[in-house]
Amino acid sequence: MKIQTFSIVIGTSACNAGCPFCVSSMTGYGVLPHNRDIDVRNLRKACRMAQLSGCQTVLFTGKGEPTLYPDEVTEYLREMQPYDFPKIEIQTNALAIGRLARDGKSGCKLTAEDLDWAFLQYDHLRRDLFARFVSDGTEFVRQVNDPQVSRLKQALETKLAREEELLRDDAVKRQAKRGERILGLAREWMGSLSAQQEQEIAKLTMNFPDTLPSWHAHQVYRHQQLLALLEARQSEHTASRLEDWLVHQDEDADPRFAEMTAQLRRHITGLVISLDRSASPTQRRHFLSKLDELAALVRRLEAA
Repeated sequence: MKIQTFSIVIGTSACNAGCPFCVSSMTGYGVLPHNRDIDVRNLRKACRMAQLSGCQTVLFTGKGEPTLYPDEVTEYLREMQPYDFPKIEIQTNALAIGRLARDGKSGCKLTAEDLDWAFLQYDHLRRDLFARFVSDGTEFVRQVNDPQVSRLKQALETKLAREEELLRDDAVKRQAKRGERILGLAREWMGSLSAQQEQEIAKLTMNFPDTLPSWHAHQVYRHQQLLALLEARQSEHTASRLEDWLVHQDEDADPRFAEMTAQLRRHITGLVISLDRSASPTQRRHFLSKLDELAALVRRLEAA
């Protein structure tokens, strides 16, 4: 038997948030409940079984919020060390961690492994959201008429034509424009930047790979797939083809596009780590306030 993920439940049902979309439906607590002691003997047996079964990921989770029990998290981490699991993840609302960062008290700095995990979570979230859309999306696709398909085709061709104009620009000019966009994003998410930070962003972004040629070719292929799907929308295979187009889109991508994406993520990782090293407490508070706004938006959408 092969075990992919070894889940460990931490804490109690207590939670320091009240997210309406939470599967646990926990909305807070009065006095923090005491949790039971860890059964170390059985934990070690389970760890050994997971190790022998090729477990790749240990997931700390809970019915409530695991980080309300930091001593328990620490004890589990200590017990995990001898087994050398490739990844140890925690499902958390990050409010307790965020407060430390907001107050400038967290001595932690981002690492490349942290960013790898973030990209992985993004990929999982994207696939999950698209997978939820497949059922309703299939019915929607089947109701599309020929004039709508023609209008979509024209819109896609117009979009690709704009990208082709950009492709005719000098590569250095394209990278300079992209640097300006990234600088704008950094200001939006961090607030005012120092002159040194702006210079560092400009320097690092000029070393980013020129992704537009591969991106354009990938979009041409994706648009062709979409139009073929719509033209055969009454087929019995519409649902599976839509799922492939949405959920499994990376599996048949051109290897050159996949490599370009990997290179770009490595450069983004370097940029984010550099900004994290130089961020002031004020910039961290600004960034976390932006995250709070994004989380509030997600909660409103979920509750609508």
